[in-house]
Amino acid sequence: MIKTQFRTAIGLMKQAGYDDISDRLQRELDALNTDVYKIAVVGEFKAP
Repeated sequence: MIKTQFRTAIGLMKQAGYDDISDRLQRELDALNTDVYKIAVVGEFKAP
């Protein structure tokens, strides 16, 4: 469902002349289609 919403938003941004925003949305959509995930672990580490 989110991919459909991205495609709709991309089309609307292109029609409105916001090519820079539509390009960014397209990059984000492409990132959703990959099987690579970035995970960050944040916190303190306790060493003996």
